[in-house]
Amino acid sequence: MIGIALPKLLAVASAAGLVAAGGVLGSSLATAGAGGPNDRPRLPEYRIVQIAERAAAQAGDPRPTLIQHSAGTRHETNLVSSGDGVPGRRWSYLIAERGNFVLKNAPVPSGARAPSGSVLTIIVDAATGRVTDGGVSDRYPHLATLGSVMTDLRQLPPDCLHAAPARLPAERWSLARKRLAPPGANMIQLCRYGGLNAQPSLVVDRMRLLRDRRLTSGLIHQFDRLPPPPQGPVACPNDDGSQIIALLGYPDGRAVPVSIGLTGCAAASNGTVQRTALGFGSPPSFGPQLVTHLKRLLASGVTPSETLDGPPGVLTGAIRFAGGPWRPRRPPIAGEVTVSTPTGRQVARKHVRNGHYFRFVLAPGRYELRGPPNPDCHLTIATVRPGHITRADIETGCSML
Repeated sequence: MIGIALPKLLAVASAAGLVAAGGVLGSSLATAGAGGPNDRPRLPEYRIVQIAERAAAQAGDPRPTLIQHSAGTRHETNLVSSGDGVPGRRWSYLIAERGNFVLKNAPVPSGARAPSGSVLTIIVDAATGRVTDGGVSDRYPHLATLGSVMTDLRQLPPDCLHAAPARLPAERWSLARKRLAPPGANMIQLCRYGGLNAQPSLVVDRMRLLRDRRLTSGLIHQFDRLPPPPQGPVACPNDDGSQIIALLGYPDGRAVPVSIGLTGCAAASNGTVQRTALGFGSPPSFGPQLVTHLKRLLASGVTPSETLDGPPGVLTGAIRFAGGPWRPRRPPIAGEVTVSTPTGRQVARKHVRNGHYFRFVLAPGRYELRGPPNPDCHLTIATVRPGHITRADIETGCSML
């Protein structure tokens, strides 16, 4: 991590920006004892998620794909996060997030770039909710070193962008800088964009989420078989800008986009690695066959008309037991919550602990919420409005008296 002081990372509630890890803020809190397991302070999960999401937004990415945390003393959490020997026995949370982060307010030498990375880490005092340390890098900390790891948020691959990107950003993940499609993805979001002659032009017209393990593994293998483009000048007429982008989603929260042009040179790229599906290599028909396979998969996809335009909104609520004697307000219970579009495309999933609430940041639109299986309860349907918080509870146990 980048060793820079942390002058603005004292309180998330009023922080103006994040800076890179390694800097230490002296504080009288640092020498206080952590106490025994029963005496250790704790923050509610919703508060941890709130701190993490606010920190991510301040670092330039309001929609991180993964948020996890574990706990230890301030000294222990800094060792796992950055390797720095920061003193302190205060019980703290180490929160790690995946996304695309840039610390624009970080103090750097004149002419130097702002620190950036795909991993944001922050250390939070468990008693006060105060952020004491943090930083960005491309290394995800081994949270299990501290003990149990809680996954607070795991988003599926992002929805397709409305407009086709002119080019993909360079990959930060070292493996994706060497391979077009790194192995291990457990889901792929396919997005097809029309060309210049489409009406409207260069916007997404069909998408499909793939979750079958054999299908995703097979596609990744086929992507990696694509050969490099030939050296020297190559004529590629009739390139109208149409393309398919495959967003590869990994269990650790990473997402790698792979674009394949449908006309012209049929260029394939993840932003760093360059390949072609035009028909070079052996066998020469392999690239065109892959493009045909992707088109067939998208033929049974959906159109983007199911979502609305505007900034994302928040969907929050709880799983509540509806059976048994009547009670005015039942406490939240544990269970798995999935969020899907009306066409059945799953967009988010989260395990909720007993007594806790779920919270998702979603694109505006209509969604179906499902909790523990119970056919006797009504399906929960909620509409997320741009920039608003929508509250909806999921009922279970309706058939139990």
